[in-house]
Amino acid sequence: MKSILLLAMMAMSATAWAQSNEQLQRENAELRAQLAQQDGQQAQPLAYSIQSIRKQEKPNGASHLVITVQVRNQSREPLALNYLSRSTNLVDNHGLSYSPTQNYGKIHGIPVAKNTADPSVNLPVGGSLTFVIDATNYLKNGERMGSEFDLHFTLGHFGHDAKRQIVKLRDFPVSFTHVPIR
Repeated sequence: MKSILLLAMMAMSATAWAQSNEQLQRENAELRAQLAQQDGQQAQPLAYSIQSIRKQEKPNGASHLVITVQVRNQSREPLALNYLSRSTNLVDNHGLSYSPTQNYGKIHGIPVAKNTADPSVNLPVGGSLTFVIDATNYLKNGERMGSEFDLHFTLGHFGHDAKRQIVKLRDFPVSFTHVPIR
């Protein structure tokens, strides 16, 4: 009788242990997912989004693709971001390239690093920065702007070295692909 009672108690405790073990595994999995999300945010200190797109098509003239981009700082430090001059690669689905460095194109709302850079903090922790890329292409021979585009550019994080000279601390390559033009 004692052995049957002992077996019954062991079976009950094994079931209780299995439920606790399953619960612990679930909790561990949830904690791992939370840690992975935090690590992912630290691995990607910036989040990027396109806020708006405007197309100004002129047959046989300067056509504009005006893109408003927002950058959000997910890191634990304030950043001094500059748009790296001539880093833009903007191509529509017809293969036409657009440039913010041609006569009418410009970058607005963020310093542009060409021969020098601005090391002033412009993106606090948790903050966001919105800027505009006004890129142009001269359409000719009946060319038409495409209905979507790929955009690639690089932002630089700048600061000072020990001698108080401006230095680039890090590059942030940014890519958007197959973005519809409305």
